[in-house]
Amino acid sequence: MSNLNLFLEALTQLGIDTVPQEYIQLLRNFPAELANQSRSPHQHTDDACVSDLELLNHPDDIVTINLEARSHCIADPDGNEFHWPDQLLIIGENGEGDYYCLDSTGEHSGVLQYRHVLVEFDLITDSLDEYVELLKEAYSAGNAIGES
Repeated sequence: MSNLNLFLEALTQLGIDTVPQEYIQLLRNFPAELANQSRSPHQHTDDACVSDLELLNHPDDIVTINLEARSHCIADPDGNEFHWPDQLLIIGENGEGDYYCLDSTGEHSGVLQYRHVLVEFDLITDSLDEYVELLKEAYSAGNAIGES
């Protein structure tokens, strides 16, 4: 990944002071099969790749999605204001409003999924490596995460 310092500085400006080292390593050595893997089971060349949504690999996209989530508050199901937590780094999305994120403080290990309708977080994998493997398996088989 080029311009790592600029990327980290941009995240710091958003309130993300610590980026997990395993995530930085992943971005430096992004799996080619995910960078080029179509999200469609039909492998159309005009379809988005996994790296365009579920696991972003471009610094500008990562900064943009984190900025968007932090730029406004929403109401949770009980009517309370919800602001995106500073310690949660969004690393991807599912295309339907849910985000995949890492806890930069280490309080929660693994990858969390933010479910926008319920305004809640669920642990979906115990580690970033496990999340990467989940994506590889799901999309090499032509399925999206959560599909049967």
